[in-house]
Amino acid sequence: MLSNYLISKDTSWLTGVYDQNGRPITRVLEKGKDFLVNMTPQAIIEDTLNYYGSNLQGALASAKKLFGNIKMTPFIVIPRHAVCLFPTKSPSKHGCIFINVQHILNTVPHDRHTKIFFIYDRTLVIPSRYGQFIQKKDKAEQLQRISYARNEGLIEPYQPTKQHDYFYSQETGLLTLTREESSNETGDDGISGLVK
Repeated sequence: MLSNYLISKDTSWLTGVYDQNGRPITRVLEKGKDFLVNMTPQAIIEDTLNYYGSNLQGALASAKKLFGNIKMTPFIVIPRHAVCLFPTKSPSKHGCIFINVQHILNTVPHDRHTKIFFIYDRTLVIPSRYGQFIQKKDKAEQLQRISYARNEGLIEPYQPTKQHDYFYSQETGLLTLTREESSNETGDDGISGLVK
């Protein structure tokens, strides 16, 4: 058993378990191998966030700015690598598993549960309905993509941008590009181009 541990980009998941004396510890899956850590999952998460100059409260507040006050909010643990964890149930409940969304290869319904296929040829069946799990996973993937785009400079902070919206019409088969400012710029009805 390890005495301490920091989450890395190789961490697939971590969850709380009890040792033989009934003390809460953590089971971690990393690079296809699982091991025990003499810390709670919350302590591991907090230590990892502190190491990268943040804390859990700040990570959750950042995610909630994007998604609103949703339950079981995903959060970024390592900004540089856009490592995003999401809880399978309320983090305060025993048996909550914190999953690194980047390590999920596939998911399938499994009776009333969900079976998750991870990299390193590992699977995990959790007592969560498939639709509910997919909603959590989708939010985590969205947060991970936003974090990656920010880290790569693909999103300019606090810069007003010209809105470019595309609309596909099934009737005409045309993809219409519209711009909010186009009526001011060109004096037309807002359609700036058609693409087949």
